[in-house]
Amino acid sequence: MPQAVAAAVVAAVGITGFAATIGTAVIAAAINVGVGLLVSALGSGRTKGNLTPNPVQLRDRTQQVRQPITARRVWLGEGRFSGPVIHLESTNSNKFLHIGIALATHEIAGLDTYYLDDDPIFADDLNASGLVTAGKYKNKVRIKPHLGTAAQVADADLVAESAVYTSSDRGRGVAWVYLRLEFDQKLFPSAVPNVSVVGRGSNQIADPRDASTGYSSNAVLLFNHYLTNWYDGGRGAAIPSAKVEESYTTAGANISDEVVSAKAVTHTVSAVSASDDALDLEGEVLEFFREDRVTIASTGSLAAGLPATGYVIPVRRESTSHKALRIQIAETMADARDGVAVDITDAGSGTITLTKTGEPRYRIDGGIDLDQPPATIMEDLLTAMGGVAPYIAGSWRIYPAAYRAPVEHFIDDERLRSSLKVRSRTPRRDRFNAVKGLHVSPLAFDQPDEYPLVTVAAYETADGERIVTDLDLPYTARPNAAQRLARIHLERSRREIVAEGDFDIIAMRVVAGDTIKLTHAVYGWSEKVFEVFDFDWRLQERDGQPDMVCHLRLRETDANVYAFDTGDCLTSSMCPRRSLWRWVRR
Repeated sequence: MPQAVAAAVVAAVGITGFAATIGTAVIAAAINVGVGLLVSALGSGRTKGNLTPNPVQLRDRTQQVRQPITARRVWLGEGRFSGPVIHLESTNSNKFLHIGIALATHEIAGLDTYYLDDDPIFADDLNASGLVTAGKYKNKVRIKPHLGTAAQVADADLVAESAVYTSSDRGRGVAWVYLRLEFDQKLFPSAVPNVSVVGRGSNQIADPRDASTGYSSNAVLLFNHYLTNWYDGGRGAAIPSAKVEESYTTAGANISDEVVSAKAVTHTVSAVSASDDALDLEGEVLEFFREDRVTIASTGSLAAGLPATGYVIPVRRESTSHKALRIQIAETMADARDGVAVDITDAGSGTITLTKTGEPRYRIDGGIDLDQPPATIMEDLLTAMGGVAPYIAGSWRIYPAAYRAPVEHFIDDERLRSSLKVRSRTPRRDRFNAVKGLHVSPLAFDQPDEYPLVTVAAYETADGERIVTDLDLPYTARPNAAQRLARIHLERSRREIVAEGDFDIIAMRVVAGDTIKLTHAVYGWSEKVFEVFDFDWRLQERDGQPDMVCHLRLRETDANVYAFDTGDCLTSSMCPRRSLWRWVRR
């Protein structure tokens, strides 16, 4: 990994001072000992207005494309996607149109809903042969999902009906969906409808906590998955798993799985289906997400089998003229992730309501187009956890946004080898007190949409006006999570003291991403906590002898940066553009 990655790190971080100090010939060797951050999603010292991820990740991913060469896609977490048309053929004197859409360059966990333009067809609308049995497309459409397994075989129905598709066209390792449409001018006035699907992405996610491999949307595990994989026909970071420190991945995955409180959202149950272990809900769009924690209450008795507190498994994310919203309930977050529902044995009585009380801290839901540079992809992925990924002493660490206890305490000048340079206030051009941006959410029908503005009145008062910065979050689907990440970014920026200086070699025990305590009488600091956001080594002369020093760049921090009051959070229905999407959708 070595030279290529070293060059990539230097380019990504911009270690110009480092190079100038010890010479470019030593850069690769120095990287094997330790450098600063490769990428930092939030609060990395970049100026305001420069935090918008690559627009490729925010483009309309639900639009099918017809072109000979397209980038392969990695599908992570849950979402709605389309892709390139890989088969298009009419048969039976144009009675039937056969369409094949490639979804991902790997095996996926499953598909739940299929869209023709904006009309949903649910998995339970299909019979064993894939024929639609309910709704406007009844007996007119056949849908066959192929999940991209290594042993995948060609679609037998398409082989039997096609003049060009054969049993050798297996598509192993490629997730795709096949549809057969029967000609109907009223149903398909535009000839070829846009096909998209809702489902769960890669089920090849390794979890070092239990040595399992399967589906997950845990942000740290998905970042680790991209970091350690190479994809056929594209590119990944392809870093050996032994070069990623497992203890940090484990700790970060646990942080991502923490259940944090969320703004209350309530759905009322319209029907209980004991045969399907499912609850039908009132409403047009499901405002719960997979793994959300809900409390379940009834004015009578709860349906037998339902717990008082459970976790959501979405089944139908929107209602139609013939189907209501539908979910299942799991006992644990892990069961919700795996689709393991509780056994409901009766309908209960009274009015049953479900109220969201919590959600997982950090999740990644989205797609990676593999024509993008790995450093760009990693930076975008890190936005979903407000994290950093330093390359330290020949290995990588993954840190999601969370307060970390200080690892060292430096007192006055005992470790300093230079004067301490301090910036006490952020320059006006870089200041902001409000954060806005785009994310992609099923609440906006899987289109890029604004999450509610995040601001703090006291900061606006201090600055004399509202100063807004942009923070796009292409892999964050939940509005609450988007606001939490935006608030972390805002709070980091309001910790304005930045210090840097040369420290003796003992400081080598501190690495980028760590926090330290600094006591310095001149500045009146007593055990003040700083985060190390960058460091490098410099060779200087001291008393006529060469002296290696560690140059640390520090930013003040505290636990309150990561505290978030759900009372400050706006629900999706309070977001100004929410009503617009409902109008457009109709």
